[in-house]
Amino acid sequence: MARLGPILVATDRSAHARHAAARAAHLAHETRSAVTPMHMLPGKPMAQSRAWLGASMAPERKSRDAAQRQLRQLAADLASARRVEVAFEDAAGSAPDEIVRAADRVDAQPLVTGAR
Repeated sequence: MARLGPILVATDRSAHARHAAARAAHLAHETRSAVTPMHMLPGKPMAQSRAWLGASMAPERKSRDAAQRQLRQLAADLASARRVEVAFEDAAGSAPDEIVRAADRVDAQPLVTGAR
């Protein structure tokens, strides 16, 4: 198979998304390509939570930290299982907009998604 650009994997941390990430890592291994898992935190619900809870950003920070830990673990699992180069992206905001931005930023070819 021909070498691809980095494979961007948009994940919501569900079982379906983990399966998609594993399939992307398999494809990356077969094509000697890198894989970049990406997780989105919804921007509007986080802002609404911050407004409801007051000015504290602690809940948002806690949620983002947990997501980053899970994404790092996924990246490590993919790297060790498939022996592929793995980097990760995270963002907050509109999922479609942020996925397109990340795909442009890493020059993703292809984009893999998995959601419940």
